[in-house]
Amino acid sequence: MVNHRPQKRQKIRPALQTPMHGPNNIPDPSLGGVGYDETTRRLVVDFYNDLGREGYRDLRDNAIPNIHGMPNFPAVSTVERYIARENNLGRNVRMRHTGNKRKDGIHGLPLFLLSIYRRTYPKATRYECTAYLYRAYGSTLALPRIYSLNEITEAENHIGLNRKKGSTTANQAFTHRNLTRRLRYWTMNFPDRIADIAREDMIDLDEAGLSLGTANRRYGKCSISGRVRERGNYGHGINHTLKMAISGSSNGIARRWIRFDTGGTDVLSFIAFIRDILRDIGQGTHGNRKCIIMDNLLVHTNANILGEILAAGHRYVFRAPYYPVDGPIEYVFNTIENALAYRMHEINTVGDFNTHVRAIVRQMPSFVNYFTNCGYR
Repeated sequence: MVNHRPQKRQKIRPALQTPMHGPNNIPDPSLGGVGYDETTRRLVVDFYNDLGREGYRDLRDNAIPNIHGMPNFPAVSTVERYIARENNLGRNVRMRHTGNKRKDGIHGLPLFLLSIYRRTYPKATRYECTAYLYRAYGSTLALPRIYSLNEITEAENHIGLNRKKGSTTANQAFTHRNLTRRLRYWTMNFPDRIADIAREDMIDLDEAGLSLGTANRRYGKCSISGRVRERGNYGHGINHTLKMAISGSSNGIARRWIRFDTGGTDVLSFIAFIRDILRDIGQGTHGNRKCIIMDNLLVHTNANILGEILAAGHRYVFRAPYYPVDGPIEYVFNTIENALAYRMHEINTVGDFNTHVRAIVRQMPSFVNYFTNCGYR
């Protein structure tokens, strides 16, 4: 059942001395409870500076009440407080009502420090965030402050940080050489890179290792004192290598090519897979020239394989090293593994495993979104 009720807005107490903005749809300040608007504040400060303390008092007590329609001006002590506030804070505006209580939770500089820390260490635990805020800010206060775990969570929710499954990028990806390679991959034209190659002409290719353990779900539910345990396949079964290529074309049926073998990838099996693709797409011509995209695995750079691609009239480009995020095929492999987890109760033998992998690949309707989400147009 879908809940269509609007989400209740969280009430957060504003910090002390938070300026008020918006329409002045409030009673006269002389009645108490609200502050004077900024125009009146500037006016009375000017009167005080020009007339002095006694001159302003006489103006407020005698002249102003005789002018019809003019509100009562603030007292002398109030104007002096305006002047002191402007000297100390650089502004003289009305503040929000806080009940003279400080705002709860993390705000201001600690909130900024938390956002920077999460940007640098997105996988940090809440305990690490608490320790960092104490060292960077809480220990410098007159009364040292240690933020609680709930305050960390509420602050992260307030700035829009959500819990997600993480990934790790190798340190080598951030070297100057590899950053330059990736920049060239996206900005330079063929034969250097893919800037002038249309998505319709791209074929992304890679391999993935799959086993019966891939289909095993990682989580379940049981009683507090029990274990999530059921009968199933042994996780260290026979390893299979799924060689797969997908087309970025959006015309007609999305084209895909797969080869499912046991063991790893060698030159002979890979060249056989390339020949299957070349045979299917036909000889390269001016109107039919595809570009095969792959990583720089040693087998992929074999001279015989690259020679067959060029002899067939097609092209190839290597993605930047250490950046699998640029490969649409990587996300397709992730989709296949998740689909296998849903079918785990139907997989008992290697034959079942092979059948379901091929069925999952066959039922995928299109790969255009995988290309566009990676940045290919």
